[in-house]
This record gives sequence, C-alpha cells and structure tokens, in this order.
Amino acid sequence: MSAPEVMLQDNAKPLLKGWVLNGQGGARAINFQQLATLELQADEKLWLHWNKEHPSTLAWLKASQSISRFERQLLLEKTTRPRFLTLTEHTLLLFSRVIQPKARADSSELFSVRVRCTEQVVLSFAQPGAVFGDGLKQLFKEKLGPKTTAELLLLLMREATEQIDHAVEALAEFVDQQELRVDQEEKYEPDHQELLQIRRSSANLRRYLAPMKDLFAALAKAQPAWFDKGTRPYWNEISNMLIRCLEELELCKERVGFILDSERRKREQRTGRVMYLLAVVTAFFLPLSFVTGLLGINVGGIPGSDAGHGFLIACLIIAGLAAIQFMILRVLRWL
Repeated sequence: MSAPEVMLQDNAKPLLKGWVLNGQGGARAINFQQLATLELQADEKLWLHWNKEHPSTLAWLKASQSISRFERQLLLEKTTRPRFLTLTEHTLLLFSRVIQPKARADSSELFSVRVRCTEQVVLSFAQPGAVFGDGLKQLFKEKLGPKTTAELLLLLMREATEQIDHAVEALAEFVDQQELRVDQEEKYEPDHQELLQIRRSSANLRRYLAPMKDLFAALAKAQPAWFDKGTRPYWNEISNMLIRCLEELELCKERVGFILDSERRKREQRTGRVMYLLAVVTAFFLPLSFVTGLLGINVGGIPGSDAGHGFLIACLIIAGLAAIQFMILRVLRWL
C-alpha cells in the first residue's frame, strides 16, 4: 500500500490517535471501537485526538453526557482564534495552531487545534492534515511520557511550538542565503515572487503567533487548581519561544525589504551605467557625424574633392575634432 493511500485511510478515521496513560510515563494505544467498553482506572488518564471533520466525531460528542452543547460548538466551529477558556473548576478549553513539521520556508499554513482538558481526559480536535502529538509515541515507548493531563497538555503545546520555531528558523535561513547572494554576486537577481511570498507568510504567522504568545503567558499565570505547579516555568518558556519567533519574523520582513531595495538599486545602477555609456557615445559621435554630413552634403559638391590631399585634410579635421572632444570629456570627467 502506498503512502498516500495510508494517509487517506488515516484521515478517513474519526479517531486519529488514542492513548490511555498509565500514570508512570507509559501508555497503551486504543482505537475507536474500543471506546465503547473502555473503563479508566483511578490512576489512568485518557487522550483522544479526533478528526473534527468526520461525522462520527460529532456523533460521539453528542453522545457524551459530560460535554455540553456550548462546548461542542466551540470545539467544532469553523474558525478559531488562539485563546483559552476555563469553563468550570475542572474543565479547560484551549485553542491554538500547529504547523507542518517539514513545511517549506515560504509556507505559512497553520492548522487550528482545539483541546478540551480535564484532570483525567484530554480531547483534541483538528483537521486530518494537521500533525499533532506525533512525538509522544516514542516517549510512551520509553516510559518517559507525561503522567498527568497537565503534563500531556504541556508536551503537546511545546511540541507544536517547536515545530513552528523550526519553520521560522528555516524561513530565516532562506532569507540569510538570499541576502548573502545579493551581497556577494553582482549579477544575482532574487525571485521577487518568492520573496513576496515570504513576506506574506511572515505576516500570516505573526497574525496567529502573537495571540498564542499571550495565551501561554496567561495560562502560566492563571492555571487551574489541578495543574502541576511545577509546569508554570515551562509555559512561560513556550511563550518566550513564540516571542523569539515573532522577533525573527519581524526581522525577516525587514530583511526581505532590504534585499528587494538592494536588488532594485543594483538594477538602477546597471541601467544608469548603460545610459551613461550611450550618452558618452552619442556626445562623442554626434559632432563627428555633423561634420561628415556637412562636408558631404552641399550644393557645390564636396570641398577639396579636386585637390590631391583633400581627403587627408578632411580626415585630419575630423581627427582633430575628435581629440578636442576627448579632452573636453576628460576635463568634464565623463571619461
């Protein structure tokens, strides 16, 4: 089976990921069919990552008595803005964004992810193309995974933020390469469309990263009572990581403008040199053309045509005029 077929089958499932955490750093995977008979032990936690566009997801949410109609509307709404809501003492809703881990430098495609977190259950919802929480599988395998839902939420958001940070680094590295080539290669002309796409991508990323930065900073200050108190510095670090990303994006925007300005100045200089050369050639040959035309076009014929040295004299006159022009141009520093 080819990779696209596997991806298509995964995307067609309502439950994209399901893990039962044992509270000791490990976890076991579960599928959609096992949910009907699942009973959590006292020390176990549950994480379900849903395909929000699948009809069975909405059906499961409607059947869940612990999730209100208001929560369903928020979790499945078409457009979201990064934020978090504390609905009750034990329920937290968080709306954030994730980016593809191997996104191109000029890609700004961000996927919305919605999370409902309680002390025992974490429900996350995203569209099928979003990559979310893939790094936890290895942690569970090594028994180094999260032990509580608060730790799980922290690791999910940190992994998503690191993916954004890598994408911003790739964008900055691409701008570095373009800037270096413009500075070192006289004839290099950067792709304007690609640079403009980077500028648009930077603006689009800043649009979402700014509220995400505020989201995690606020979450570090106003944590629910069941959150691990030791996680507060880590939430602040996620916010700081996004601040660095925003600063890098702002710098990339300015550097793209510098590259475009530098390339435009080089083009104007090349055009100016060509026009200068044409002006010098014109100024040099126009008087000579006038003299030759004056000698060759008259009613009485060419002066000195009957004399034996007439042609030589005409050549000397033109050569003398050319020498005078050359000296004048040198004095004027045109040559």
